Amino acid sequence: MPVPIKHHYLPKFYLKKWATQGQVRQYTRPRGLPYSLATKLKYPGETGYERHLYSLLKEEEPDSQAAIELQFLQKIDGLAAKALAKMLGGGELSSVLRGGWSQFVISLLHRSPHRLQLYKTELDARVRGKRDAELGDVTEIDVDTWDSSIDQFSKELMVDLISPGLMVNALNDMTWHLLNFEECERSFLTSDYPVMFSNSVRKFDGFIIVPVSPNHLFLATHNDVTANAFKTQNRQALVVAMNDAVVKQADHLVISTVTSHLRFVENRLQKYKEARDSDGLIRWNSPLVKP
Repeated sequence: MPVPIKHHYLPKFYLKKWATQGQVRQYTRPRGLPYSLATKLKYPGETGYERHLYSLLKEEEPDSQAAIELQFLQKIDGLAAKALAKMLGGGELSSVLRGGWSQFVISLLHRSPHRLQLYKTELDARVRGKRDAELGDVTEIDVDTWDSSIDQFSKELMVDLISPGLMVNALNDMTWHLLNFEECERSFLTSDYPVMFSNSVRKFDGFIIVPVSPNHLFLATHNDVTANAFKTQNRQALVVAMNDAVVKQADHLVISTVTSHLRFVENRLQKYKEARDSDGLIRWNSPLVKP
């Protein structure tokens, strides 16, 4: 079996939910701001990926280089695909599928090219600072060795963040809801950063929410009060609010059904960087908190 080189930060099973006649609509801004948006129809396997995104290039064997993709992310994505199908069908999840879905949702916070680059930048600064403090800045650095080590460390950090731990366990312990919007005229968008979460996920009013199809939202809360604060909102308004957040959060990629949302995305994509925290993430107030 050939070793995969296209590593999807938005897995095909997830994007297929937005496909019409096998295709989704992709929105990017290839030349950045202030240039205009570009939109194309794409098959789910031909968007939301980057070549060798998770490859461990210090390893010699191809299978070892692709270990994160083959042995870690593909396993999570496989469980998540089964979990999503089960949830959309109204079924109950086993503990294994529940754990896989929790890891998948948290992975969407950490597996994009933008997040990996942020980890590289942070690790480079910290390791370089520690090295200079211990050895001084006179020691020569082999640039290729240094860069490959930082690249590997950043990918190992991503694995640690997606593995069972604080965030994954917190999500796994929450109460889960699937909100159906099939009767709504509007549909959800998704992006390379589709997960919304509250300022403190572990607090009483904490939540995690993500679109899982054009007509469905996955919502995790600690109690019915917070869940009902979402469920009782005007459906059309909630779709618009979710889409607004999902596009503002996006780094460079937004996905919709084949129906065009060009103006909506054009007015938001890459225009709200200042709303991010120091770690590059956006946190949202609970609907129980008055603005």
